[in-house]
Amino acid sequence: MTADDATAIAAFLQSVKPVGNQVPGPFKPGEKVSSFMFRIMPPGETAAAAPK
Repeated sequence: MTADDATAIAAFLQSVKPVGNQVPGPFKPGEKVSSFMFRIMPPGETAAAAPK
């Protein structure tokens, strides 16, 4: 990538308007989480047996 390419990409990214998505949370202890949650479990364990 040349210096001109990098300058053109930077100029383009600075011209794009930001997205207005709302970020969920923070959540209090015990509060239902409204976003996707991924839990990695050690081999042999299940999500039902995991501490909450």
